[in-house]
Amino acid sequence: MKRLSSLSPATRKAALTSLVYLCVSLVWIWGSDRVADRWLDTVGLGWNVQTVKGFLFVIATAVFLFLLSRNLADQAAGAQPAGSAADNAFGLEGRSGLIRRLGDLLADGREGTLMVLDVDGMRLANDSLGHDAGDALMQSVAAALISCTRTQGTAFRLDGDEFALLLPGVPTQEGYELALQMQRWLGSVGRAAGRRSRVSFCAGLVPVVPGMEPQDVLLIGQLLLRRAQQGGQGRILPPPDDDELAALQAVARWGKRLTAALRGGCLFLEYQPVVDLQCGRTAYAEALLRLRDEDGDMHPAGVFLSAAEEFRLMPEVDRWCLEQIIAVLRGHPELNLFMNLSGQSLRDPDQRRWIARRVQRAQDVADRLTLEITETAWAGDAEALRAWMNEMRALGCRFALDDLGHGFSSLAALANLPVNVVKIDGSFVVGLARNPANRSVVEAINRLARDLGLQVVAEWVEDEDTRCQLCEIGVELGQGFHLGRPKPLSALLSTLNPAVQ
Repeated sequence: MKRLSSLSPATRKAALTSLVYLCVSLVWIWGSDRVADRWLDTVGLGWNVQTVKGFLFVIATAVFLFLLSRNLADQAAGAQPAGSAADNAFGLEGRSGLIRRLGDLLADGREGTLMVLDVDGMRLANDSLGHDAGDALMQSVAAALISCTRTQGTAFRLDGDEFALLLPGVPTQEGYELALQMQRWLGSVGRAAGRRSRVSFCAGLVPVVPGMEPQDVLLIGQLLLRRAQQGGQGRILPPPDDDELAALQAVARWGKRLTAALRGGCLFLEYQPVVDLQCGRTAYAEALLRLRDEDGDMHPAGVFLSAAEEFRLMPEVDRWCLEQIIAVLRGHPELNLFMNLSGQSLRDPDQRRWIARRVQRAQDVADRLTLEITETAWAGDAEALRAWMNEMRALGCRFALDDLGHGFSSLAALANLPVNVVKIDGSFVVGLARNPANRSVVEAINRLARDLGLQVVAEWVEDEDTRCQLCEIGVELGQGFHLGRPKPLSALLSTLNPAVQ
């Protein structure tokens, strides 16, 4: 046993605290016959004083040992680096270790390959075979990864079923061939609960090139992994070429910018009027997301939303937008606002529940909020989405189907989803006066929507001729630069028609 003086100060303090408790307890037990007599009178077991003292001594000693072990365990856990327990369970370093190794490799001006992979079907394995068997299988996978890369690189465990392999000096094409070999090797790994368990993984590979940031390399690898997973189990994406890598780096940069903007207050909204085409009155306004970067430059949503979708940030973005819009509606009862909802939010049951709860707490403004969805958003569980939309409509919200006519499933969405407004895709509206085919499409959509009792908004109204054509067709509302550009809230309020106010 270690001498007390050789222990760390924190451990020494924990041991001494527990020892003091034991000493005080013993003094109290052996020096207080009155307490023992009173305990005997109360319990009435027929014990003598010495038996009671012995019994209390055993209890005090057990409590001492419990306190000592807990304090020492707490001190050990507090001294352990964050995340190290999960990493050490598989004998692998974690995310911080990978970032450090990537930084060292890039600082030395060396190249290599990073492979990010995720083991397929572990949730099913845990459910069908049990978590102990699943853990044993993951241990086998980790051991196989270490064995596969022992001479070429280092394996890391990032999170859950996600691993990374850093291969210094290995060209990306060789890394891809190694991944294919590993797929075959891992196919025979693991015996769980006495039965053979076939293992496969999805993976993305990214070149490690001097000039890149370590965090960007990992972000790109995880992005490529998600793309591989969209192709089904066991898919390994071929490495990107130079142009694809440059595009991925741009996506990674925007992903980091957007993450920072969500935390640092660099997002804001502008508002584009939706105008009555006959009288010019602003009937609604669409809230449009903007990002202000570190240089103070403003960027429209089209620049960074693809990165938000790639990194699955859209639900957080939608929550931020909804909070802002509710606040604006409460402060300005003359406004009726449209808000775009992403497909990621609409396909996420937890996100749908959050939105419903938030709108329920804002029912005083819900009837002035219209949520815009696209036809692609309902690809999935259409019944669940329709039930949620009906729930939201019961709270007072309205729905608009955006980009109607853009895809072949638009009419199916129109027939199956409980919407109040349809927005005609702008590609049919631009140059309406010069394109008879587009006019026929707009007329048909307008006639169908009116038969269904829906309001119609024409997008991309860019000139007066188009506005006049839409009025002739009978389209009620329009939106576009000719009718009003996106602007700050104060500018929108200053242009509202007095009839609206």
